Formats: sequence, C-alpha cells, structure tokens
Amino acid sequence: MAKKGIGLDQEQEAHHQGQTHLLVIAIDAYRHCPPLYNCVKDAHDLMEVLTAKYGIKTDNITSLFNEEATRDNIYQAFEKLVTEIHSPDNLLIYFSGHGEYNKHFKQGYWIPVNAEQGRSSQYIPNSEIRIFLSAIPAHHIFLMADSCFSGSLFSQGADRSMSRRYESDPSRWGLTSGRNEIVSDGKPGNNSPFAESLLYRLRQNTGAIGVQELCAHVVEYVQSNADQSPIGEPLKVSGHKNGQFVFHLHKDEARDWILAQKSDSVSAYQAYLTTYPESQHRQAAEKKVRELQEVEDWGKVKAEHTIFSYNRYLSKYTDGRYEMEAREALRRLEDDQSWKLAQKQGTLSAMYDYQDKHPKGQYIPEAKKQINILLEAQTGANKPPPKKTSTQEVISSKSTKSTPAAKETRFAHPTKTPPSEPKLTKTLKAIGGTLLLLLIFFLGKQLTGLSSKNNKNPQFKETTEKPTNNIGTDPLAQASPITPSQNSTNAATEQSLQEKYSPQPVVSLNGYRRNINKQQLAEGIKLQVNCLSSNNCNCKVTNFDLVRLRSGEKPIVSKNTTGDFSLIGLSLVKEAKPGDRLFFQNVQVKCNKQALLPLRANDFSLFVSSLAGLKQKVMPEAVAYLPNIGPDETTVNNFKQALGLQAKRTDCTETCDCTVDYFALTRLPKGGTPLTIPVKGSLYSAEALKLIRQASSGDRYFFSEITTTCNGTKMPSLNSLTYLIK
Repeated sequence: MAKKGIGLDQEQEAHHQGQTHLLVIAIDAYRHCPPLYNCVKDAHDLMEVLTAKYGIKTDNITSLFNEEATRDNIYQAFEKLVTEIHSPDNLLIYFSGHGEYNKHFKQGYWIPVNAEQGRSSQYIPNSEIRIFLSAIPAHHIFLMADSCFSGSLFSQGADRSMSRRYESDPSRWGLTSGRNEIVSDGKPGNNSPFAESLLYRLRQNTGAIGVQELCAHVVEYVQSNADQSPIGEPLKVSGHKNGQFVFHLHKDEARDWILAQKSDSVSAYQAYLTTYPESQHRQAAEKKVRELQEVEDWGKVKAEHTIFSYNRYLSKYTDGRYEMEAREALRRLEDDQSWKLAQKQGTLSAMYDYQDKHPKGQYIPEAKKQINILLEAQTGANKPPPKKTSTQEVISSKSTKSTPAAKETRFAHPTKTPPSEPKLTKTLKAIGGTLLLLLIFFLGKQLTGLSSKNNKNPQFKETTEKPTNNIGTDPLAQASPITPSQNSTNAATEQSLQEKYSPQPVVSLNGYRRNINKQQLAEGIKLQVNCLSSNNCNCKVTNFDLVRLRSGEKPIVSKNTTGDFSLIGLSLVKEAKPGDRLFFQNVQVKCNKQALLPLRANDFSLFVSSLAGLKQKVMPEAVAYLPNIGPDETTVNNFKQALGLQAKRTDCTETCDCTVDYFALTRLPKGGTPLTIPVKGSLYSAEALKLIRQASSGDRYFFSEITTTCNGTKMPSLNSLTYLIK
C-alpha cells in the first residue's frame, strides 16, 4: 500500500533515547451500561505486539481492565504518570470502552466501569484528559481511543495537514476510532475495525514507522471498511512542538530474519540488512534482494514491452534468469520494427534488406511474396504496349467470331484473306456498330446513376465494421480518448448531466467497487450487474474499458468488446498488486434482452490493498460529479474552474443535502506516469489544487475511492470519474 504519511530518512532513523511507558484502559463488563465484547481482547493484543516486537518493557505498563477501570483509578493512574514520567521518556495511552457526547456542552466523555448511564457527572470529560496530557512532561505522547464520540478530543480548527514531522521534536498526537459518532465494537471474539487496522499495521511493519504514517493507514482502512471516520492528528494541548513518536523495532536478529523470510520482499530484506549489517545471514539477504529486485524489474520490462526496456534489462542483468526470454522478445520486436519499415518503403531493396537482416524472421514468406509481386510488376512495365485496334476492326472481328462458319474458316485457313464485301455493306455495318456502342454507353450511365442513388440510401448500406479488441500499453496511443463504440458515443454525447447521474444498473467486480485484496481477487474475476431497486434486473455487460494504474509505471489499457474479460484484461486483474488502481470505464449494459442501444452504467474503480474490501450494497446511494462539466472529457479552462466535487443521491426527487467526504485524485500526464493524492472533503486541498492547475491537453484525471454523506448518513459513492483534458 502506498504510504500516506512521511517516510523516515537516515537523519530521522536516529533512535530517540528514553523509555516508553504504556497506559491501557479497557472495559467490557460495565455495571450500569450495555456490555461490550472485544475491548479487553483488543487491549491484550496491542500489549502483546508492543512488548514482543517494539520492546516496551512490562514494568512500564499500567493496565486497568473491567472492574479496575473506575473513575478514581483512572484519575490516580494519570496523576501517577504526571509525577513519574519525565523527558526523554515517551507515553502511549490506549482506551477502549463506552463514550458519550453532550451536545449542550459540546463535550465528549470516557465512561468508567462504575458510572451510571446518563449521569455525565460520573464520566471523565475529554477536557480533563487534555489537562492531564498537558501536565505530563513526556517527550512524546500518543493517545489511541477506541470509543464512541472520541473525536471530540480534538479541538475545532486543529491542524489536520499531513506535513513532515521529526522524532527529535516533542509531540502530542491522538488517534481516535471516529469523530462525534457511534463506532463499531466488531463481532464478539474478533477485534473492532479500529483495533484490527491498528494491530495489522504494527504487526506487518518491517522497519521504523511514525505516528503520522500509522494514523494515515488506520484512517484509510477504517473509512473504507466501516461506517465511521477515524481522526489521526496532533492534539491541541501544550507540549506539542510539531514532532511525532516513532515505533522502532525491538532488535531480535533471529526473529527479524524469520520475519524477513516470511515477508519475502525487497523492502523487508533491505530493512534487515540496515538493522544487522554484520549478520550471519547477510549474503543470503543480499542474494534475495537481487533475485526479488530482478523479478520486480522483469515485471516492469514486460509491462513496457519495448526494445528499450528489454535492452535495459539485458544490460543490467548480464546473466539474468530471464535472459533467454528477454532476447527472444527483443528479437521479435526488432523483427516487427524492420518489417514495418520494409512495408512502409515498399521497394525491392527494402524487402532484400529485411531478408538479409532477419534470415529466420517470421515475415520471410511474406517478404518473398512481395519480392515476386514487385519483380512481376517491373517486368510488365518493360513490355511494349499492346497495339491499338480501331472500332471498325473490333466490330469486324466480333462479326467474324459470331458466325460459326467464319470461325472454322479462320482456323482452317489462317493465311487466306476473307472474300471482299460490297462497299455499301461495310458502311452499314460500321454505322450499326457505332450505334450499338452508343446504346451500351447510355445504358451503363443509367445503371451507374441508379447504383449511386441506392448507396446513398441507408437501407442499402452494408455494415462491414466489426468489433475488435484493441489492447495497448499506452492509453494515449492505443485508446485516446478511451471511448465505447460509435453508436454509444453518440448516445452518450446527447445525454445531459441529469441523465448521466440518474439511477442506473450498478456494475461491480464480484460485488466490489472500492477496495479489494488479492485473496478476494482470487475468488473469481467476473463483472456482475445489479439494479438499485432489486437484486436481479436481468442485465448483462456488453463492453467496457479497463485501465490499470501503477505508481511509477505507464498505464495499461484493455478494451473489452463483450461482458467477458479479454486475455490481457484478465491478466491485468490477476497480476494486480497492492497499490494498483483498476478503473472500469465506458461500462455498457443491456437489460431484459432489449434490442435498443446499450445503457451507459456509472464507471467504477478498485484500489488493490493488502486489507479486505467490502462488497457493494445494492441500495440507492450517492453519485459524485464535477459541476457544469460534461462526462468523459472537458477543456482545460472548464476543468480548472471547478473547485471540487459535488454529490447527489440517485433516488432524490428533490434537492438532497449531500457532501463529499473523501476522494483520491490521480493525474496521468500525457506520456507520463500517474500521481495520486488523497483529498478530505469536497473542496480541493492545496496539493490537489496544484495538481489540477497542472492540467494540459492530453492529460487524464481520475477521481476514485469517493465517500459521501447525504442527510447525515455516510455512504460510498456509486461511481468513479474519468476526464480527458482536450
């Protein structure tokens, strides 16, 4: 998955000296409130990973579970931390339990185990928690709260930007499972969505990871997989100096070598070599880095599939494992290039040059055939022109051939001259032949005119165009713009924005439209159609375009002229890696076997993640759009005038109060590689606006992973958006 937070460079890798303390509060069995099921389990799982992998000592852990988590005990724990922790020590706090929010006081609360429901005087207000955090003289404080209405810990107007922070500067960060909203506890016996994401990232991490990057991961995952909106940002309390806490791996060479082998990735082995430069496994790790790097480079070479890319591979890996395959692919590409050049020139010397350069080329039979044709044409050009025959001689010859007796005489006595005819007879024959030729000419003109009129009539026009499956590695060359058939293009052009964003059949990949992982992809690759009003509307996909975007690589496009994937389209999906984005564009469906033009379905996209995705609910939901801009393509000026996305519900008969909460914006420069940035809210951020202002003719912009809120209800968008800048 692409990192949304900062990376840690060598300067930041300097480990900040000081011990890390942990305060854990988790409550399942409340005295007067409904019970919870996973809070204590989440806390124990977090303690396990922090002690085993990140070296937090058990002596530095204070835990309050269930009956221990009274209001007095929680206050005493904070007071103890105020007196016992001093810089350069760090403090991590984890609370999991019930929360409450008082809209009159605009105040959020933690509910201790002994508090009576509805008695806010027995709760712990967030304002007092912030007072404790301001009083604790730790170098870094990182608060993680998995409770309802925990977002009120953050003051209004807090800095929510993801700018670069440094471990050497003090910090006060918070990560909550939601804003001022109810959050999920998860299924009994499992982790909550918030804890699951937090634990997953800490367990999978193979190097130092900062709080900002951890927060970005948790926010992205939970927003995509649960109906809640986490917040991860600096707290508005004294002591924050724009720094951040960094989770450093506890050194254990044997354990880390096993983890590197289990991960089996370039980054994992490189992290191991950085941590243990003198390890006994150094040579094995370096060998694995070379092997995996070659596999990764080879994948990029095959995706590019150019003479330059194969030459680059062969020069870098002189004895590589794919050397023979690379040479064969290079030979074929050079063969294709030489043959295209020979065809373009179309001369004998060009065909002979192709034969000399590629004696075993795949186009040798065709080259020989072309040589024979050119030689015959040249020989025919050197022959003397045929003798012209007068009209009278033609008529006389035809008259002679029309009589069997004359024919016999001609072949029986080829040297004899036919008997002469009277002059009057010859004259009449000449006049009659001339009239016959004029009559034939006049009839030919009449037939030609009739044929021309018929050709102008549409009912006589034959359709010779057949659908093809054009697939290329460069969408700007192979599919620019990426459009469906001519009939559907004309129909789409006539649609207004109102028609485009009206309720339509929902197309998905096995039910997924936003996020998906490799395991879910392996379950099957098939497009399915549902209607907003029912689960089955007897619809099928007729054609679609698939674009795969991968960071740092040129896009790959597959045009599919049926509802099934082409071989290339199928391979694009099967070979997708975490971080890839798959855009399904120009999706068309036919419903109830209707003979009309296919309907244009809303485009959709999939972000391939290492985490699980959720299947699309078949219900009226929101669609997003750029105001005053038509579908598919727009001018530079119109595109730059929009300030962000707007949304509407598909089932609204009147104006609905819909807003866009989040989307991913991707710019694909003409001939370049994609760049994606996240955007919170409907309006462009400063980074997004900068990306928009770079728009020029030939660029493509993709809006994906869109989430919306309509009338206070959060929902994902039914569509993604793609624009070609004219």
